Amino acid sequence: MGRIVAIGGLESSRIFRYICEMSHKEKPNFLFIATPSSDDGALYAKISMQVGEFGCEPRPLYLFRRKYSKAQLDEIFSWADIIYVCGGDTFKSIEAWKKFGIDEYLRGVFLRDSAILCGSSAGGICWFKRGMSDSSRTPEYGKHGWVDGIGIFPDLCFCPHFSGRGEVFRQALCDSGEEGIGVDNNAAYVYDNGKESFISCSSTCKLGIFRQQDGNLTITVPEAEILSE
Repeated sequence: MGRIVAIGGLESSRIFRYICEMSHKEKPNFLFIATPSSDDGALYAKISMQVGEFGCEPRPLYLFRRKYSKAQLDEIFSWADIIYVCGGDTFKSIEAWKKFGIDEYLRGVFLRDSAILCGSSAGGICWFKRGMSDSSRTPEYGKHGWVDGIGIFPDLCFCPHFSGRGEVFRQALCDSGEEGIGVDNNAAYVYDNGKESFISCSSTCKLGIFRQQDGNLTITVPEAEILSE
């Protein structure tokens, strides 16, 4: 078992506050995995300022800028209380993670429940079997298509930016016979050691749970905890 917060996009400080409180640490160590953004230092600086307001000690992992030994990676992942994956190119990220073994580190963190795994957009997709992405190399649905994640949730697909991709996601699940979760910007799916819930910064954020039942795809709109200012 472990903890995952999969954000639909456009990170709100309220969601970061929720994740920091979820860690139950006064000054949680916050590991920023920058792979989806091609190691964008400006994005790291922006997120660092946001989480710094809640006492976090941030640190980046730059796979394209640096080389890490196994001992260094062991130390980095042992150090982290929160591991955040930014948005960007999901396909490129998973490819790089497999090359350097980062996917195995992340699975290990989840199994040990040694840190909260979280991320936005591409960083939301990555925990699932696959997700609806604009970084797909085979965009079967207009500009969007499936991109594989690392499969911590082996039987679920994920759709970030749900307001804009919801219909495409529904059609794709009908075609594939799979099940999934859709999450809008400034909202998130939360998995906490077997307990599932949703959080949102607004009652207007769209959410959806898609299940297969008797050969048909059913859609449920879950209730979400609205995070206060």
